[in-house]
Amino acid sequence: MARSSVTLTYITIMLLCICCLAPPAMAKKNLHLTYYGFETRAGPNTTLLLAAGAGQSNISEMGFGSIFVFDNVLRTGSTNTSKVVGHNRGTAVATSVEPIFTTGGLYMTADHIFGEGSKYNGSRLTVIGTVADAYPPYTLLIPGGLGYFFGCSGYASSNPVPATPPLYVFKWDFYLKCK
Repeated sequence: MARSSVTLTYITIMLLCICCLAPPAMAKKNLHLTYYGFETRAGPNTTLLLAAGAGQSNISEMGFGSIFVFDNVLRTGSTNTSKVVGHNRGTAVATSVEPIFTTGGLYMTADHIFGEGSKYNGSRLTVIGTVADAYPPYTLLIPGGLGYFFGCSGYASSNPVPATPPLYVFKWDFYLKCK
């Protein structure tokens, strides 16, 4: 009986040592990531479409209740030659009776999905909040993520970057706290 007790004690000590020596890279605490979303609002490669609602073909003239869908390219920089790392996909709804780009009221839910060009391949971050108000940066909630970002939450800040229409570029900064 004493021999099995000693063996069990050695196994317990070894397991505790292995757990204590786990690489610190596995602890993710706080992260700040920056990416750029590229949205095309007209032409053959449009990435933003009116799915429902009354209004004109110009997004700034769309009214209350309009629903948009988008699938924007996510890149590492603000130029078309920057490395593609994924997509920003989701929906937006005009939730204000006021003009959506002057007073606010375009509520968005989206996933930033990281692909093969990213070290976070197969991972995603979900953002929700209002994006079309007159006072950027737009701040959105990150309730969570999947893959590498599982257990992370925080907020995102989105700022328009100068671009030539119909291309619109947005700088996304993600501020995450991870378990």
